[in-house]
Amino acid sequence: PGDSVQMRDGRLYLNDALVPRRRIEDFTYVEYRTPTTLTQYVETLPDGREYRIVEESDNGPRDNTPVYHVPSGHYFMMGDNRDNSNDSRVLSSVGYVPAENLVGRAALRYFSTDGSARGWKIWKWPFSVRLGRLLQPVR
Repeated sequence: PGDSVQMRDGRLYLNDALVPRRRIEDFTYVEYRTPTTLTQYVETLPDGREYRIVEESDNGPRDNTPVYHVPSGHYFMMGDNRDNSNDSRVLSSVGYVPAENLVGRAALRYFSTDGSARGWKIWKWPFSVRLGRLLQPVR
């Protein structure tokens, strides 16, 4: 709450200061049985906390934004897949998250699919499960 957040040329700025990032190994995931490789970085917040992000490029539709001023009592949420996340940068759908809506921290990825099996296509369910992501801790 009270911070300003902006994306400029695919880079995150908090309170008008560039958040440093360093490139690490590429990240590959499978969606609809098609592998996609993305550039992966580690960003370091001003307090020293680090986390991984992935990007297709630094010039996507959400890579240059206005300055968001996070209101008191609210939080700004941004996805780790920067070019494929509906997050607080989309004020019309997600926007700022009220503090009272936060109930805990994600700790475990319980179940994951590649999106290839629609809910009514029961016969495809077993083939869409991403076994390597089941019961994995969230970093």
